[in-house]
Amino acid sequence: MASLAEQLLGGARSIRDPDRAMALVRRARELRENIKHDELWGVTLFRFGRWQEAVDTLETAQASAAAKKLTARGLFVLAIGHHHLRHTNEAQAAFDLATARAKTEGRYSYPGQDLFAAEAAVALGKSHSLRDVSILLEANKLEEALQAQRHAVASSPTDSVEAMRLAVLLSSMGLQAEHEDFSREVLLSKKDTTTPASAERAAKCYAIAPGATNAALLDAALVLARHAVELGRQNEYLAWYQLALGLVEYRRGEYAQAAETLAGAQTSDHPQVRGPALMLHAMTQFRLGQKDHAGKLLAEAETLLGELLQPNPHYSTAGWPDELICRMLHREARQLLDAGTGQ
Repeated sequence: MASLAEQLLGGARSIRDPDRAMALVRRARELRENIKHDELWGVTLFRFGRWQEAVDTLETAQASAAAKKLTARGLFVLAIGHHHLRHTNEAQAAFDLATARAKTEGRYSYPGQDLFAAEAAVALGKSHSLRDVSILLEANKLEEALQAQRHAVASSPTDSVEAMRLAVLLSSMGLQAEHEDFSREVLLSKKDTTTPASAERAAKCYAIAPGATNAALLDAALVLARHAVELGRQNEYLAWYQLALGLVEYRRGEYAQAAETLAGAQTSDHPQVRGPALMLHAMTQFRLGQKDHAGKLLAEAETLLGELLQPNPHYSTAGWPDELICRMLHREARQLLDAGTGQ
């Protein structure tokens, strides 16, 4: 009965049948089979936003179990519940205990534990890991993912990798004003960099947004993108730098030049370079009146990237920023081409 309720709860990511799940968990708890059902009842109450009831249930279960205690999952939920109720010390204590217990149980031993661990870490200001962000993105918890990435930037303010990740999230969530302000800071901070990768990421921070029209920021991004290509001529990551330059040129309306630049990036063997390059090239060709060619390029990108472009994708731990960029550019390209062909 409890295992069926777990399935209905959707591993904490989505409640597929909330009424039935609630009824099953309540019945399992009434049977008093073991602490697992008390814990599951507390998790269920939490999933329905009943913070105080969830905390009371989990605290009682934790205090009354002589031999068996709450799992790490239950403790992570308890920490988040206390956080919602503004019980700072209790939230921290539950989080510390959950983290320790997870080490002995196996990190993700129970359904939803990975997500609850990430949520708890974000709520308590402990999270800035790639894994946490990817888990939260996959669960469509965008605000929590954004908060985790803000923590990462605050912890490493000069790191261009973390900066680009935050810029991608801000753009994907449509936070245009914050994205522009943040991009301005990054472009200014990296204007004298001698590292091609840092120059490339800074340029991409602003230009990745479909609404990137600020001329001054695009000028600054162009300088850095060109600098990245010049510095990286003999670099194995040249195609990444060409992609950034082609992106900036496209945003500036330099479509013919962008197409020429992107042709170089399209030679990459990396799908998350070649795919975006194909999509950007498709948009340049569409803008230049070559609609048939544009359609073929976009179709090639869609075939290459496959499942990544489908709804509810799986985001990899290290690759989610580039995966998100692929999805953003695909949405932009598909809308442009479909509008132009009357679809």
